[in-house]
Amino acid sequence: MQLDFVTNKGIMQMVLSKVKEYRERKGMKQEALARYAKRSQSEISAIENGKLEPGVGTAMRIAKVLGATVEELFFEDEGSQQ
Repeated sequence: MQLDFVTNKGIMQMVLSKVKEYRERKGMKQEALARYAKRSQSEISAIENGKLEPGVGTAMRIAKVLGATVEELFFEDEGSQQ
């Protein structure tokens, strides 16, 4: 399976919304995710809403806090793109 980094804005918003999905699944508020990921709540909100693409370090911290991989949160496999 080949993974491609998301560059299309529509797909980016869909993939970035996975952060919110994973966060809510853990019963976590944005403020808690921000605190544990060492980011501001407004930055987490912007990431969840597709207005900000996180850097590698931020993506890694968010994934770790949410118990996910960076790939699960921020990459889209070729087979699911339409």
